[in-house]
Amino acid sequence: VQAVTTSTTATITWTTNHPSDSTVKYGLTTSYGSQGVSPTYVTSHTITLTGLTAQKTYHYQCVSVNAYGTATSADYTFTTQTPVSEYVIDNLDPGWANTGSGAWNVGSVEAVPKIGTDYLYYKGEETPTRKCTWTPNLIDPGLYDVYAFYQKGTNRNPDVTYTLHYQGGQID
Repeated sequence: VQAVTTSTTATITWTTNHPSDSTVKYGLTTSYGSQGVSPTYVTSHTITLTGLTAQKTYHYQCVSVNAYGTATSADYTFTTQTPVSEYVIDNLDPGWANTGSGAWNVGSVEAVPKIGTDYLYYKGEETPTRKCTWTPNLIDPGLYDVYAFYQKGTNRNPDVTYTLHYQGGQID
């Protein structure tokens, strides 16, 4: 049995030897009080609990029923995470990908304003073709302000563009 949490959700997974339905009883005490159910018969069970409170410890128990009987797990606990209020994603953090042609150079000149210890740049092209993509792993659902830091300078491209993709569309 395994639980993976965010600040408001927990995904509970477990396996059974025979196809069974899936139920997770959960609550702030061993009295539980709530449950997540899937009537589909499977051997790899996954139930996602939503609407949980951040930074709380929940008790849970997995129950699977099939023609052979009922299997009930021991009592387990998980603690929901602290909400993340801000994500700072830097040039080479996980989720960064070079999506254009050509390679980026990594610079770390002390005098260049930057976030983190280094930055990406390229030089020497008539037609810029460098592109990159950041895909952050946002563990908490919600609305986020998005900012991009781009250092202006005489040797910088004044025509840099950004496209923000989000659930439901994009902004150019």
